[in-house]
Amino acid sequence: MYDACPKREVKLTIRDLNAQIGKEAIYYPTIGKDAYHQESNENGKRLIYLAASRNMIIGTTMFPHKDIHKLTWRSPDVHHFCQIDHLLIDSRHVSHLMGARTHRCANVGSDHFLLVSRIRARISNAKKFLGKKVEKYDDEKMTLLEKQVEYKINLKEHLQELAINSDDSLDSRWNKIIGAIHKTFEETFGKASEKQPIDWFDKEYREATEVKNKAYVNMQQ
Repeated sequence: MYDACPKREVKLTIRDLNAQIGKEAIYYPTIGKDAYHQESNENGKRLIYLAASRNMIIGTTMFPHKDIHKLTWRSPDVHHFCQIDHLLIDSRHVSHLMGARTHRCANVGSDHFLLVSRIRARISNAKKFLGKKVEKYDDEKMTLLEKQVEYKINLKEHLQELAINSDDSLDSRWNKIIGAIHKTFEETFGKASEKQPIDWFDKEYREATEVKNKAYVNMQQ
């Protein structure tokens, strides 16, 4: 699956990989020096070999944090913790990764802690055009057969009404034709209305979230 992704794109792999990464010096180019565990288990070695073979870096073991911010999973007996959730990124874009740590206070309803990373996306600036915003026409009406017939009839009438003189320049003639086309589009199809976002997070959702958060805080205490 990783090989099927385009080579030029930034690829992130974030999963519960059940892999404990150690602090073996031989693996430092791939894992760094800030893993929680001292030795890698079998799944950890397999993950390191996969990352090395695909020129990836394990980002969760690259940043110095307190041990409490490295742990990602808590056992059901609440006495054993380990770091088994990891983030991998291709080494070509490793400078995009600014940090990775867990947030134990987040209420995610799981025995895993929320793993959060900061990504710096290096995107080129988009060109900014000054002037009036381009208005779009209602493309849903364009698919209707009766509207298409109406458009052809109206366009023919507007083109016949144009007062094009032989002395007019080519640009002047073209601007008159373009104006007739826009006028016909607006009369036939109309302008597209902006779609408003659906407000699904209503009072019921908000109250249920508050009850869940309070229960999670009580469980931690």
